[in-house]
Amino acid sequence: MNIEIIKKDILHELHRMTGHLGSKLHAAEILASTPDDELRLNGMWSNVVSKLANIIGHYSTPVIYDEKVVFPLHMPPNWREEHLSNLQLQCQVYVQNELYASWLDCVKPDMAAFHRSLNADTQIAITHLLELRKPPVRT
Repeated sequence: MNIEIIKKDILHELHRMTGHLGSKLHAAEILASTPDDELRLNGMWSNVVSKLANIIGHYSTPVIYDEKVVFPLHMPPNWREEHLSNLQLQCQVYVQNELYASWLDCVKPDMAAFHRSLNADTQIAITHLLELRKPPVRT
């Protein structure tokens, strides 16, 4: 069982979110991220991946490639595997929101704290999904 976070997909979503915010506030040239920001985004990407690794650290050690991060899960045998797709989605949402908040730290810091507070709920959901177990079977 693996959780994969594809860097290209996350960056595409970041460009979309920041572009929307920039057009909404009539400041796209200031707020919107572009592929030209790759150097700055790579540092943010590493920090965000580290934050996710801290959340799921008891269950996985990340394997970092140039274009993706893979978290091989080491779950107990009674973990409910049917929650894997939801866990994958929550991890992607966490990375997207945290990267967005990191970008906002640079261009509009007053909004970054708000988005981090929203991501706290996602962190709780990830932890909850990791802790779901099947009830013990009595023999």
